[in-house]
Amino acid sequence: MIKNKPFFSVIIPTLNEEFFLGKLLNSLSRQSFKDFEVIICDGNSYDATYKVYKKYKKKIKQLKWYTSQKRNVSYQRNRAARYAKGKYLVFFDADVFIAKNHFFDLANFVIKNDSAFATTWIVPDNDSIIDHSWMTLWNVLVYTSQFTPKYLVSGHNIVVLREVFEKVGGFDSKTFMAEDHLFAQQVSKLGYRLDVVESLNQVMSLRRVNKEGRIGLGIKHSLSLYHILFKGPIYNKLFDYPMGGGHYELKKREKI
Repeated sequence: MIKNKPFFSVIIPTLNEEFFLGKLLNSLSRQSFKDFEVIICDGNSYDATYKVYKKYKKKIKQLKWYTSQKRNVSYQRNRAARYAKGKYLVFFDADVFIAKNHFFDLANFVIKNDSAFATTWIVPDNDSIIDHSWMTLWNVLVYTSQFTPKYLVSGHNIVVLREVFEKVGGFDSKTFMAEDHLFAQQVSKLGYRLDVVESLNQVMSLRRVNKEGRIGLGIKHSLSLYHILFKGPIYNKLFDYPMGGGHYELKKREKI
């Protein structure tokens, strides 16, 4: 491993994620594949997110923190990417986590397949049959999209060559929503294929589903998906879709 040039640069945009970030950082600290750095770009959180970062600073050797006065998930991802040194950029959200051998298997896959743009399967953080069925449907949509000009890839689960990211110009910070799918479509226009690694799972929190309900959230996602596929980028606010763990903080504190 070359100290200053890791294979993966893991980028995590945060905003008031004290209750969720620790689980992700814990899973990263336990990876069998160690050739990666972790870059957190925080939107000036008012909770204990920074303390969580400090807790794992000694457990993850290449763990870095940057503060952004601008609270915007695309802007924060792009800013973190400017500091990244890895061959591949891996974009995660603070409320996901991965298995111990995730990066080992992912590195083998992208090397073997000469991948420039990839994602994995996602699974919910519970045992609900309904939620697993919902996630399976999304996985099928993502898998199917690789055979079309309009890729669908969630921003919390993107793996991309740094040079491809730079060619696209990063995420469009002017969009209200679906910046991840827009980014994926721009990668498609450049002629790069999308690889879906079905053998790997990223575990995703369903905190937004628990907060807003399956029907309400399903309507929001359906509207945004329709817009990005048939009308173009979403530059106007269609509905409320707040960023950050602070949106769920009160409910989490009540449980604790």
